[in-house]
Amino acid sequence: MKPLRSCFSLLLAGTIFLSGCSVTQVKDRFYLQAIELSHSRYPTVQLHAFTSDQADCTGSGTTLHAALEDAEIPAGRELFLGHLELLCLQDTAFAGQLTELLQSYRLSSGCKVIYTAHSLESVNTEELLENLKQEEQNGRLPKTELMTILKELSNSSGTALLPFCLTTGFSLILIQPDGAKGTLSNEAIQGLCWIRGENYPERVSISEEEQASDFFIEHAATKLTATVNSGIPVVTVSITIQGKGDAVALREQLETACQAAEEETVKKYKADVIGLEACLRQQCYELYAEQNWDGILHTVNFVHEITILTE
Repeated sequence: MKPLRSCFSLLLAGTIFLSGCSVTQVKDRFYLQAIELSHSRYPTVQLHAFTSDQADCTGSGTTLHAALEDAEIPAGRELFLGHLELLCLQDTAFAGQLTELLQSYRLSSGCKVIYTAHSLESVNTEELLENLKQEEQNGRLPKTELMTILKELSNSSGTALLPFCLTTGFSLILIQPDGAKGTLSNEAIQGLCWIRGENYPERVSISEEEQASDFFIEHAATKLTATVNSGIPVVTVSITIQGKGDAVALREQLETACQAAEEETVKKYKADVIGLEACLRQQCYELYAEQNWDGILHTVNFVHEITILTE
């Protein structure tokens, strides 16, 4: 019986160790729903817990890690960022620290990231997040998340697309760690929803000279293909839609929106937020390897093939 008793004693000791004071209990953690980062030279963090109507506490320090440690003092508990849903940047320089945040604090790759020019101290960030998700679900904003933003920052243009929090809602902004490049027009925003092809509106309002009408979308798909014509990259944006409504008017509206998106992102700001580099690297590798990226962005042409099927 001694060996059996010895094994039981070891198992009991291990159980006590795992459930003892050395392990952080749920009640000892401060679970964060959102964090706001500002003043990159001397970082300041505002912490928003779940179900809070405003910031719960703040912290500052010489580094972002020091600021988070400082915020633990008024919080009175260990900070837990593993369930973080929203990351708010008041300073674009923090974009350069997103990878570190992801790795050091085990952030979810699906965490939403937004840019804001004003403090969210008195804002219910849960409601803010739901509003953002609703805009994406309705196809009024293209989908963005931490992993998508990191991929965009790592490509040749080094520019990411972020929702821009305004007092009246959301817009879109292109940022780099060294600063904001510019905000996009509403027309370009709609074009990006279609070109990126991750979420579509269920209904598109079509404005015509005499009257307005709605086109109801049952299914949609987008595909990018690339070829080389006389040394010039040509990217075809193929959009297929099935639904009910005025197909001619919808095609014209989508053509205009896609042109606005391409003009404002690729041509004006030299930004790739549509997967352009990946498309060219895969389908036109020789051209991609020979030309510098700025040259490609300057010469690339876009063609739109919009197929609309109606009953």
